[in-house]
Amino acid sequence: MTATKTKSGPPAPAHIDPDALERAIAVARQIKEANPDRYQSLPVQPEVKR
Repeated sequence: MTATKTKSGPPAPAHIDPDALERAIAVARQIKEANPDRYQSLPVQPEVKR
């Protein structure tokens, strides 16, 4: 798997457009804000004692 250095941030696979990734993240945030009941954060699980 080859990685290329983008203008800013960590190396990313060459086939991913950083601008498209940012747009996708923004859309995902809008969807989450529109449906807060459907996308809830997972509650923090207490450590399992063995």
